[in-house]
Amino acid sequence: MKPSIQFGLLLLGLVICSCASFRSPVSGLYNQQPEINKEAEKVSVLFVFRHYKQSVGYDVVPKLSTPYLNGFGQIFNGALDEFSNIEKFETWSLTANSINDSRENAELNDLKSQYDYVIDMKFSKENSFVSFSIGTLIEIGGLTLIPYRFRDKYKAEFSVSDNAGNLLATYNREAHLDTWVQAFLLVVYPFHNDQENGEELYLECMHDIFRQIESEGVLAKKAR
Repeated sequence: MKPSIQFGLLLLGLVICSCASFRSPVSGLYNQQPEINKEAEKVSVLFVFRHYKQSVGYDVVPKLSTPYLNGFGQIFNGALDEFSNIEKFETWSLTANSINDSRENAELNDLKSQYDYVIDMKFSKENSFVSFSIGTLIEIGGLTLIPYRFRDKYKAEFSVSDNAGNLLATYNREAHLDTWVQAFLLVVYPFHNDQENGEELYLECMHDIFRQIESEGVLAKKAR
């Protein structure tokens, strides 16, 4: 096959199978003026990451997974700047294999006792299996000429505890990402792609929750 024909077929496929993603505002944002605890005593924090996925109608319960967002580590490192008094920190990621690993669980419990605070960070991504299946059939049958929306719901649920296991605070943020599939959206995709929108949701949620924790002085150790 001639290169020109191959290029033409590739271009046709891109035009027909195009999409564009749009994110919702994040609900539950901290709307007060942020405050910095300049005089707070330096503390150590253990951050525990948990990432869940669920296709409702297919998965009975959310499943632990690896981070489903490229650049998660960089986003987390940037969000740490919201804190003014973290002197030492460590991260720990829970996976599906962690559930039945007694050695790993014991190591995590030991780590929790070594840090002043533990921030448990649960991220959830959820979609509808029925909606996805119907949408796929519609797009295949209609050659993507019929627009269809695929929606992913995102949740960020954080909790802060001390090293004795006492729960100090909880935080929740929610948003969704809509991906529209239709022919000839190729020119829109570079400006509305799911990768950028997904990163923006995580970045906004993480910065906002950390900013609220800082403003409320949750990590400010009480005088003995």
